Amino acid sequence: MKRISRAVIILTAFCLIAAHLTGCARVTELRLFAMDTLLDIRLHGNTADSLEADCDKLVSSLEDKLSATIDTSEVSGFNQSERGCTLSDETSSLLSLALRVADAVGGFDVTVYPLVELWDISHAADDWTPPDSDEISDALVHVGADKISLSGNELTKTDPNTKIDLGGIGKGWAVGSLASTLADEHPEAWGTLSFGGNVATVGTKPDGDYNIALRGPSGTELVGEIRVESGIVAVSGGYERYVDYDGRRYHHIIDPATGYPSENDLLSTAVYTAEVTPEAGALADALSTALFVLGYERAAMLVDSGALDELCGCEVGLVLITSDGNITSHGALKEAFYSYGSES
Repeated sequence: MKRISRAVIILTAFCLIAAHLTGCARVTELRLFAMDTLLDIRLHGNTADSLEADCDKLVSSLEDKLSATIDTSEVSGFNQSERGCTLSDETSSLLSLALRVADAVGGFDVTVYPLVELWDISHAADDWTPPDSDEISDALVHVGADKISLSGNELTKTDPNTKIDLGGIGKGWAVGSLASTLADEHPEAWGTLSFGGNVATVGTKPDGDYNIALRGPSGTELVGEIRVESGIVAVSGGYERYVDYDGRRYHHIIDPATGYPSENDLLSTAVYTAEVTPEAGALADALSTALFVLGYERAAMLVDSGALDELCGCEVGLVLITSDGNITSHGALKEAFYSYGSES
């Protein structure tokens, strides 16, 4: 068994790289570690001396609420409870968005955590082996959005063994929160934030669009770039974290319907939302996972039909890389994605 752990200094999934023109303005670059990944901040223009401390405080506060591995977090409090618990306004707002995606799209379910724990791909040791079908069936019994109910800030469950994981939506919320806060507090600054496969723009780039380059699944070549005035891009791919065992690769994105790592015709998805808000970031993050699980045909249809624009309350775009290397762009990215190779 060979375990692959890609260095977190390289952004996961498509690996997003924001292209900047430094000009003559002051450039502030920060790198923080939070939520088990790197947060990279690059801003042009005047920023406050407290920038690093302010960013660290915001992200740490979110992690303390949302982490499934911090015993004192709200998520852990729910997971350890028999019937449920009271959430903060922020956590309940985020969970509400997650449930909307699960209901409207499918392929994304925060109650998948019993399966995430069972597979444990992100922390696999050298003696890792895949769970057997009976173990997966037993875990699936406790999975399903119908097993939890959110009323205001009260989250309850009908199954004591049901657990939630907000890892597939929390970083998007965090990057949207940070970007919108920085834009408000540093109105003359502009730049980008990169956080765990999510990139958000901050402010208005004075000389034109932001260029957000997408790296392909190989991790070595750029496949194209997104050119937009502003927005958030979230990416997902089965090559971010995986384990090779007995000639087969198992990645970390679990299909909540089957209990197994998703298998379809996609290598990766990149979802773009035109707004820069916590909600838009969270939805982009969750949708990148959901559409990856659903596969090419359904993912493309949902974006091309405009259904996700309505769900997100803003324009949504999509770039897909299929298992045969084909690259397609959809929705708001149909004309805003520029491929470095062939695109259909």
